[in-house]
Amino acid sequence: MLTPTKINFQKLQMVDLPLMYQWLNTDFVMQWYGREPITLEQVNKEYGDYIEGRDVPQPYLIRYDTLPIGYIQTYKISDDPDWAKALEPTEEAAGIDLFIGHADYIHRGLGSFVLKRFMQEIIFSQPEIESCLIDPDTENKVAIRAYEKAGFVYWKTIPEEDGPPEAENHVMRITKSEFLASLLENTN
Repeated sequence: MLTPTKINFQKLQMVDLPLMYQWLNTDFVMQWYGREPITLEQVNKEYGDYIEGRDVPQPYLIRYDTLPIGYIQTYKISDDPDWAKALEPTEEAAGIDLFIGHADYIHRGLGSFVLKRFMQEIIFSQPEIESCLIDPDTENKVAIRAYEKAGFVYWKTIPEEDGPPEAENHVMRITKSEFLASLLENTN
């Protein structure tokens, strides 16, 4: 049985990019994240820009104890004007994207624990962030259930930015006050 308290995060580093390349090219990751094979050169460019701060997302490895098992990134919605226009948040909001890349850890119930810990340690530790948004594909029912368990609720549906024309995102939201209240609830 997996122990959720062993979940932790480490800033993504250049040395991690071959692992990212491997994960991004697995069927279960491509189904919802990226959707097409990606070259090592593309991974090095895109994620290297994140690591070096040349692009917006703050990239992290999801680790189980010391074993890398997935990827998670965050960004301020306002830092991407096109995305901010599509989402129209009413407060300073952060976005999250993630996937489990290690085959032994998919569909093991860790998603909600990963999100809760990440929101507590990274997202809502930023005083200006008032809400957090996540936008799974409307067909990704497993992810939607995991996000609901983490406290996210449906907010709106929008066309998927980089997907096929018929693809839509099921945008979900949690406010800082809702998240903090859930933490208090779980300690009582």
